[in-house]
Amino acid sequence: MNYKLFKPQSEESPLILTSVHSGDRYTDLFLKKIKSFQDDYKSIEDMFMNQIVSGLNLPNIHILISLYSRLIIDLNRSEKELDIDLILDPKNFEYINTPRVKGGIGLIPKNTPKKEIDYINKYSEEEIRVLIDNFYQNWHNKLNEIINKVREYNGFAFILDCHSMPSHNPYVGKNKLSDIVLGDNHNSTCPKEIIDIMTNSITKEGFTVSINEPYAGGFITQNYFNAEKKIFTLQIEIKRDLYMDEKRYLKNDNFNNFKNNFRKIINDLNDFLINRYKVDIAAE
Repeated sequence: MNYKLFKPQSEESPLILTSVHSGDRYTDLFLKKIKSFQDDYKSIEDMFMNQIVSGLNLPNIHILISLYSRLIIDLNRSEKELDIDLILDPKNFEYINTPRVKGGIGLIPKNTPKKEIDYINKYSEEEIRVLIDNFYQNWHNKLNEIINKVREYNGFAFILDCHSMPSHNPYVGKNKLSDIVLGDNHNSTCPKEIIDIMTNSITKEGFTVSINEPYAGGFITQNYFNAEKKIFTLQIEIKRDLYMDEKRYLKNDNFNNFKNNFRKIINDLNDFLINRYKVDIAAE
């Protein structure tokens, strides 16, 4: 199984938390494709976010996390975002050369923030098909199943896609990058009331927050939003130095404090969705 699902004790909450980039398992296939594993490859992962998200101790929300590293396959990409340079014979694949693919962070990444991945063998068509079927589709099928269940009970679903970001962004600068970035694809996937609740909760816990700068949301945020079906999405990016040592890839002394802060933020969101927004949806 490439994911872990934390099931709620009841279906009363429309909130679904996802974490797709913090898995830390590696397949034998991947390890045989590279010259050797380098610690700096981990810079592409949302290290420890799985522990933060799964440790919330909120009994009525669904939490779906990926167990395998983003190095294996990126669940926050379209399956067409394939870098054909990594495939022996790509003629049978439909692919799109997006900016993410050009930057080496497509469905199968070849770059990390700190180091280019040193591949010694390309993937065969069969190997790519197995990765897509057994890892990518498997995870997304489970998310769709959860969404349908939550919508049936609540009348709507809200996906919060949880990520972390390097504390240094060369396009922003360390002193200007907010502690937390909320991304709703430029005001298109999440109601403003929910953005306001999140912003207030984040600042109440002592953190700075920005909206859509520099991260406006990824594939999950874009793909799963559906106004007609009342499926809303939001991406949250958390600056890594709030809870970890980015150079040594270890938790820092503030890890547990931050986990408690994050739990309060999510609890505020959950309460709002159940006690206020759910009522508004039902009245429509």
